Amino acid sequence: MRLIDADEIERILNNAIQIQEGMSKEMGIEKDDFVHGELKAYKDILNGIKEQPTIPYDMKWNPECEDCKPEDIYQCQLCRQR
Repeated sequence: MRLIDADEIERILNNAIQIQEGMSKEMGIEKDDFVHGELKAYKDILNGIKEQPTIPYDMKWNPECEDCKPEDIYQCQLCRQR
């Protein structure tokens, strides 16, 4: 597992949804089933990301290892217990 910036992914997906809605309206195809399906897929992915639990900042990835603290993730040594 790796850390990702979920807020950035949400921003990108929101932008993609707005662009898709704007372009489909501009092209006059906003009622097309394919366009609705694609927008629904983007929105489902966005909602799925929003529903994921947030890991508390002080939670350790491996509770048995002192080197696996999220705040030290950039300097984290390889966990010998993995």
